Amino acid sequence: MRLEFGNFYNDLAFSHQQTKQYRKAIQYYQKAFKIFQKHKYKSTYSVYVTLGQCYLELGDFTQAINYLRKGLKYDQEDNGNTILTSIGIYHYKTNQLDSALVYFDKVIKDAKASNTLLFKDKKNFTTAITYKISGLIQLYTKSKKRTHLEQANQELRKYDKDIRKMVSFTRRRGDQLVLKSLIQKFYQVALRVNILSIKNKTNQSIVGNTFYLFERAQSTILLSSINYSEAIKFAGLPANLVKQERDFREEITYYKNQLITKAKKTSSYQDSLFKYNRQYETLIAQLEKDYPKYAQLKYQNKTVSIAEVQSKLDTQTALLEYAFGADQSYLMVITKTGVNVIPIAAEKKLKPLMNAYYEALANESGVNVFAMASYNLYEALLKPIEKYLQGKSRLLVIAPSLESIPFEALISQKASANAIKNDDYSQLNYLINQYQVSYHYSATLWHRGVQSKQKITPRLLALAPFSTGKSEAVSTRTRKSADPLPESGVEVKKLFNLFNTKKLAADIYLAKKATKARFVNNAKDYSILHIASHSSASTKNADLAKIRFAPNSDTSKVDGLLYSGEVYNLSLNADLLVLSSCESGVGKLAQGEGVLSLARSFLYAGARNIVFSLWDVNDTEIRKLMEAFYTNFLNGQNYREALQKAQQSRIKADKFLPPKHWAGFIMIGE
Repeated sequence: MRLEFGNFYNDLAFSHQQTKQYRKAIQYYQKAFKIFQKHKYKSTYSVYVTLGQCYLELGDFTQAINYLRKGLKYDQEDNGNTILTSIGIYHYKTNQLDSALVYFDKVIKDAKASNTLLFKDKKNFTTAITYKISGLIQLYTKSKKRTHLEQANQELRKYDKDIRKMVSFTRRRGDQLVLKSLIQKFYQVALRVNILSIKNKTNQSIVGNTFYLFERAQSTILLSSINYSEAIKFAGLPANLVKQERDFREEITYYKNQLITKAKKTSSYQDSLFKYNRQYETLIAQLEKDYPKYAQLKYQNKTVSIAEVQSKLDTQTALLEYAFGADQSYLMVITKTGVNVIPIAAEKKLKPLMNAYYEALANESGVNVFAMASYNLYEALLKPIEKYLQGKSRLLVIAPSLESIPFEALISQKASANAIKNDDYSQLNYLINQYQVSYHYSATLWHRGVQSKQKITPRLLALAPFSTGKSEAVSTRTRKSADPLPESGVEVKKLFNLFNTKKLAADIYLAKKATKARFVNNAKDYSILHIASHSSASTKNADLAKIRFAPNSDTSKVDGLLYSGEVYNLSLNADLLVLSSCESGVGKLAQGEGVLSLARSFLYAGARNIVFSLWDVNDTEIRKLMEAFYTNFLNGQNYREALQKAQQSRIKADKFLPPKHWAGFIMIGE
């Protein structure tokens, strides 16, 4: 059998391994091995390593160590640290902790000795330090010797510096996200060390360090990316270099999208993408060398302190920061005058509750089913901290992975018999009736936004590209991406009238006038942006989430689709961006980073507050909610309160209206 079949089976096996289908992966790896061995191919013995890893995941430790030892014998030169890491994990999982630590130390020492880590070495290093600290926790748990806990504390402080440096110097976003899933596990383990330390000492510095670890576990890549964006803006770079940097990013985004969406010319697109990536990396390296302030701003990785957060909180607000772990999750509650860390259920227990709640919302389940799912999740996420929320009227939720779980529709009491009997949603005790709710990716990013807050004069740019067509009810389940949204035109015209009545500047564009080029070229000049259109998510490739505008005919590169990857290249000054479109908050979930959605990309581009949707909503209901929101805002309410009152008005207007139709819009910011 030809060698190409071996490579085919090897690739197929790797795909199954990545999706945790280990038995299928083993079958294909064994087929690949036979073909490789026949052809005396250079990758023959690396299959030993991947087979060992698969058996390790399946818990077949005898087979795992057998293949890993063969790999160590024949493939140490190419994959030495990968094998040592896997053998260390074998000893860890078989309770041979002292031996495991020896292997992890070898990997760490080798990685630290290297000045330029390859990407796979970064993965091995991060995995090794995570398991090493986990091993020290296990030793402490068994022996109760504080020396193990103290060593774990020393190690995590040391390795935290290495990880921050590693993230900063990992430039490609795909590599960053793979690395981040490993880093997330490190900070989860580090958090356990700190919580154990708190149990032994109620030291303020330990509490502060716990908050630091909460923050490091949240959206590290987004924070690093925003640092990079701000470095370009504020480092005083020459205009021609700023333009060159932006042009390279736009070309890279264009060819990445072409590779994914176009079947033809793949080789040509790959060549172009490789060329621009190389040119871009060369430029960035030169900027770092020639402009020290640029490098300083880009690589700053300071997280906000508890005191800094409290200085910006008012007495009515509680900041809730969640950190989820496989064995234990934690919730930190920060108010103006207090800080508390509360243990809550492990991630594996929370996920079924989150899924049940989301499905009950999205499927418009009856009151009985919805109320049960909603209250069960409330009990897990918020009931443990009820006493700390007394007297509060605002919640700021920091939990990227909870972004698609709207707290607003959680209920704090079980549904009454009358509500269930009459299927009356308005009788439920929703959280939105007690609190204004907003979200953010991390307390550090929230604090930056609050610090940079300025008084604005509202100036509106609103676009509704699909506002033509007969006004009729369109089912969200059957709507196509180019179907008319007649209510969106009514919505945008109403906004224009509201602003005009207040003598505030407003420009609106409907149907064919609502082009991508008009938005891209003019958005930076407005403080409020409103897009009433179709959007669609991509759970596989974050850069392919998109908003639809009216198409242009002037250039082949500017069609009617604005991709999430392109949004990252915009430079906005919007205090508020409203994505009045379906699924604008849905996207690929990256561990520790949250949903890589359109909303997130607009935050990166400079929008300070974003209102967006989590799922399809009927455009008539969107119009009603948006009219109420803007009316409240223009009458003097802040964004949080304006959205709260708008959602409350929809609950009161129709007691049979499922919460899907008002809870689907949430806000990041403030």
